[in-house]
Amino acid sequence: MFSYNNHFIDSNVIIGFLIEWDGLHSKAEGYFDRKCGRYASDNVYNECESVLGTVKDWIIRFLNYVSKAPKIIPKYFRGDLRDLINKTSTKLANNSDESIKIIKVLSSFSGKHKNELSAIMTGVQDYKVFRKKVTNAFKEIFENLPVVFHVLIERKDSYPYPMSFSMEHRRLLAEKIHRKDFIILVDAHDLSTSELMETIAFITFDKGILRAKSVIESEFNLKIFKPT
Repeated sequence: MFSYNNHFIDSNVIIGFLIEWDGLHSKAEGYFDRKCGRYASDNVYNECESVLGTVKDWIIRFLNYVSKAPKIIPKYFRGDLRDLINKTSTKLANNSDESIKIIKVLSSFSGKHKNELSAIMTGVQDYKVFRKKVTNAFKEIFENLPVVFHVLIERKDSYPYPMSFSMEHRRLLAEKIHRKDFIILVDAHDLSTSELMETIAFITFDKGILRAKSVIESEFNLKIFKPT
């Protein structure tokens, strides 16, 4: 991917970089250690804010269920924690795709903070102390988002007429590319054509985009890459 001078960064890579306990953090951090021209659009920035807010809400709701669960003995911790993750997903998810996302987020969070969660569930630690720690961590993440854009990523205007690419939209819709993802792909393509750049490397962890890589590359002036 670094044979391309200009990169357009998807929101999931930025979020992985910002959240230390995210399962993709080390790969995102390693990617940002390398030098190249990095860009993202207003749509990407707004998507980062939206996703971070949603993730914060999921975790706070999860912690609320943890605090109200009957106290346990340590040997049952893993099973009870898994049940609480599934309970949170059942309560919050609107569909199976969202359920998978919630379980993935809460599992990553729990893996990083298993000692604190174990202490709460066994009655050793006050839930409110840990909740405050988590809300402070998200406050810092939200404060760091504009800093990342200022220091590491050049923020560009979003393309105002994404649905003018109606034919491309139909083709990618058949590949199960969501509308939000399509609009961000259009932003990246527009950047390459409007500023007369060479083909742009589109950097993402999104499984749908990676799966449709060949189709996307045939429609847009982009090359799709996943940080490794």
